[in-house]
Amino acid sequence: MKTKSAGFTLIETLIVIAVVAILLAIVAPSLQGVLANNQTATLGDDLFSSIMMARSEAVRRETIVTLCAAADNTQSSCAASASTANWQNGWITFLDPAGTGTVGASTNILKLEPTLITNANINPSASSKITYQPSGLISTGAGTYTIKVAGCTGSTGGKQIVISASGHPTLSAVSCP
Repeated sequence: MKTKSAGFTLIETLIVIAVVAILLAIVAPSLQGVLANNQTATLGDDLFSSIMMARSEAVRRETIVTLCAAADNTQSSCAASASTANWQNGWITFLDPAGTGTVGASTNILKLEPTLITNANINPSASSKITYQPSGLISTGAGTYTIKVAGCTGSTGGKQIVISASGHPTLSAVSCP
């Protein structure tokens, strides 16, 4: 007597694999947009928290604190100007009692923030440096910082940090093409 074995035939397995492949091909492009939106949100939150930390440390330590775009991947100096600033290199937050806005050998660095997202775009409307006075007021860097990662989508996919003339930063969502 012949017994029937349980399992799937080769044809059934190939059909399931083909259906799964078609579904993945349909879903994959939208997942890339979701990933880019999440990277944008993370980068925006990281920069915003660094700005908030710089302001609070200036008040707490009663000294000038500067946050600047790193000049290169070594994060050993600040970018010279807004036109040469590449925020993709990350940023440096440091005590700046003399108010020079430069990192030296004896500079007390509070935080180095490397960006690991290579296709990010941070566009400052002001400068490559954000400097807070001991009072918590800003002396350099008030303006708008727009953050977008290539591939982000939707009306709320981008992030924008606006630093008022008094130094108060706000974070909001913006449209991302």
